[in-house]
Formats: sequence, C-alpha cells, structure tokens
Amino acid sequence: MGTYTSPEDENVKQPAFIIPGGSEDVTLPSIKDILKLDTETIRKILNRRAKQILSSPSEEKFREYEEFSKAYDEAIYRAWYTSIDPESNILCDYTLKREIAFGAFGKVFLANDSDGREVAIKVLHEEIRRDPDLLYSFRRGVRSMSILSDHNVQGMIAYRDASEIPAFVVMDWVDGPNLKSAMKAGQIKDWDIILRISTNTSSIVRQGHLLPERVLHRDLRPSNIMLKEFYTNPDDWKVVVLDFDLSWYRGSLEKSIIHGSTLLGYLAPEQIQQVRGISTRHTAVDSFGLGMTLFFMCSGRDPIPDEHLHRDWEETVLNATNRVKKCTWYSIPNRFARLILKATQQNQRDRWDMAQIEGELQRLQNAVMNPESVESAELVAEEIAARCRFMDGYSWNDDNTMAKKETASGVVLEVTGDESNRLVRVGLSWGLPGVRGKESVGKWIPQCMDAAVGILKKGGWNIEEAVNKYTLIRIKGFLGVKSIIPSINRIVENIEQATDRLRFD
Repeated sequence: MGTYTSPEDENVKQPAFIIPGGSEDVTLPSIKDILKLDTETIRKILNRRAKQILSSPSEEKFREYEEFSKAYDEAIYRAWYTSIDPESNILCDYTLKREIAFGAFGKVFLANDSDGREVAIKVLHEEIRRDPDLLYSFRRGVRSMSILSDHNVQGMIAYRDASEIPAFVVMDWVDGPNLKSAMKAGQIKDWDIILRISTNTSSIVRQGHLLPERVLHRDLRPSNIMLKEFYTNPDDWKVVVLDFDLSWYRGSLEKSIIHGSTLLGYLAPEQIQQVRGISTRHTAVDSFGLGMTLFFMCSGRDPIPDEHLHRDWEETVLNATNRVKKCTWYSIPNRFARLILKATQQNQRDRWDMAQIEGELQRLQNAVMNPESVESAELVAEEIAARCRFMDGYSWNDDNTMAKKETASGVVLEVTGDESNRLVRVGLSWGLPGVRGKESVGKWIPQCMDAAVGILKKGGWNIEEAVNKYTLIRIKGFLGVKSIIPSINRIVENIEQATDRLRFD
C-alpha cells in the first residue's frame, strides 16, 4: 500500500494560500506608515509580505512570520474589517454584496470576483487568529479542499482562493439551500429525497476517504450539505458538501462550547472528549456525523449531545424514521433506523464504516426507485415481514438475516433471506407446554397443519419440512426471490392465511 501524509500531520504553521505568491522582495512600510493607508491596500501589502516570507517554508521562516504578525498586529486587525457598504465593500479585489450567514466562527458573504462572477466568501472572525487550534484547523481545511480539487472529487465545493490576512476562503456560489434550511422549509419529507441526499452525501465523503491523502470531513452536519439548484432545477438538483477537514475539534482541548450545544450532537464522542488510543483521524468519525445527519432528516431536529447514549435511543430513532411518509418499500423505516444506530455507536470500532453505509443506502434507494430489480434475498425477506400484519413489531437478526415474530399463544413465524441461494425461507411453527391431554386443541392440530401446508403450496412455496406431533407443528418452505417481487402482496397474504390456521387463541 502507498503511504500518505495526512493534512493534519502537515506543518500547520504555514499560512493558507491557494494562489501562490512570488518570492520577490516586498517593501514593508513601518507600522506607523501602514496604518495611514486604506484597508484594502493594507491587506495587499500584508499578504504579499506573508507569501514572500513563506515562499520557502522552514522553521526560521515560521519564526520570522510570527515576529511579523506581532509587529503588525494592529494593521492585521484593520485588515480584518469587512462591510457590504459600497464605500468599503472590497475585500482583496472581491466585492462583498450581501451577508448571507453568521456563525460562531465567521460570516459568509455573497460577492463578485473581478470578472463579475458570483462567489461565496467565508470570512473567519478576527479572534480566531489568536487561537492556534482554530487557526491551524482553518489551514488544514484549506489544504484538504485543495487536495480534493486536485483529484477532481465530484460533489464538493472547491475553494477558488484563500487568504490568511484576513483568513477567508472563496468558493463557487451555490444556487440552493443547505439541508438545514430545506428541512425548515418543509422540503425534506419523503423517503425518495431522504435517500437521495443520504446516498449522495455518503458517496462524496467516501471519495475523500479513498484518496491517497485520505481526506476526512469531521464536521458533517446539515448546514455543511447543500442542495444545488434545488428550487431552480427540481428534476436534476445535486448534493454538494462544504468544508472537508475544516474540523474545529481536537479532543478535550477543543473550544467546542462556542460551536453551540445543539451542534455538538453531530460530533463523534472522541471529538469532544479525548479517549486514549482512539484517533479523531479515523473514518468512523464521519460515520457518526453522517448517522446523526440522517437522524436529523427523519426527526426534523438536531440530536442532543450524547443522545446516542440514552436508554431510549433505539426507540427514538425508530420513532423518527416512522414519522416519514410511507413509501412503496415498507421495510425502509426499520432498515434506515438500524443504519443510524450502527453509524452512531459509542465505540468507534463498532460503527459501520462509510463503505457499509454507502452500500446499504444504495440498496435502499434502489428498492424505493426500482423495486422490481431487487435481487437481495435478505432485503426481500424483511420486506415480506414489514408487509405482514401478523409480524408487526418483528425482531430482526443481522447474523442470520431473519425476521421473527412470536405470540403468547405459541405461534412463531420466521422469514429468512438465504443470500447464497437467492431464496427466501419461511418457518411457521406452533407449540405450547401443557397441551397434552387437552383434546379440544389436540384433535385439531393435524388438520390445521395440513391446511397451512396446503395454503403455502398453493402460494408457490416449496415445502421441505412438515412435522405434526401432538404438541407441536413445524412447517418450513422456500421460494425463489425472482418469483416473489412481482406478486409480493399475494405472497404476504398467503403467509398470513397459513399463519391464521395455527392460531388457537
């Protein structure tokens, strides 16, 4: 395997510039003289000097840059000033038109570049330059986005430009809402759109994971996912993801409190509290963030910090997925809920990786969009269980891909997906202790079993076992997956009729 250097492991002392600067000498006015200049001129002088110092990075140059930053602190403070007022709305040759977002770490503006094209500019708050953790995180993020651009990773918003003084990034302007806004507007309300967003997001993030440099996101949440042309091109809108590796979280040292308590619910446990032997440079960090984002789309709310540790978390997730409008594939809420639970495990090692998440999402999306093309035996088996009234509240076993429902009266119905043979197997049984001697029940057992077997055979099931003992009935059969999908409702009705024959309650 090839080696890689993680963006976090690179020397984050180097300022973030995407457009390289020359190494020519820059005449730097005294601090007294530079403060007499207009703000835009101050920015250009300071940035040219910063690029010139770091044209050949070294420890000596880094020290020189730090000394420069201290000596020109007041000028750098002036350079951070931004405004949309026509008299002072130029920022490094970009024209700020409108402030569109304000957050804990910065502001986002709609702007025009020198050619008049619309761009988005994210300007970090001035205080961040005094916090090494946050400033280094910004620099890592710029490098990560540059890596993604170099590899032409689709589905992310590339950074066109970046500056250190002030710290800002320039991105293509995206015509469309972010996921948070779309949810508030009531646009995310059915499984078609939830699965489309989920699948595309997982695919984009996984592309970053698969690069030689292994770029993680580490801050997945609804406001970092945008729906390009969602309103203007409703048939062909696209998911795009912002801010790869612009994570602000570094274990227990993190300034996470300023990020807002509700947003902490999207962070993996190891990002909030340092855990010995557990790295925040693991892809499972993104699994957690994506899992909580999927929960957001179903529940309509941000997850509470540590909510995945609550005793009723499984019930909460299932309630959330069941509030989404039902679709043509009935088992989606249960499978989506299990996916969320697998992605949000407390122990990093127990979480599904992005490949597993993406694979499951693709299968679910295909089941909704093209149910007739489903070939997975376990997917079909659970769909039968989800459609069967008798199996309401069934339990699912991942190890043997089986749905099971047992009643107090002794009836047990099992539907299993036999993936290797492309079969769905059904097991129907009845048996209760203490039946012996109760002739009122025992005398009906043989004919009830024969009736159930006959119904299953009529429905096309191949019966491989039919046991009739005084206190026990056990029937097993199988059916090919391809023969189930075209007539699944009839097959479900057939199973229910057979089950009813064994209900002595």
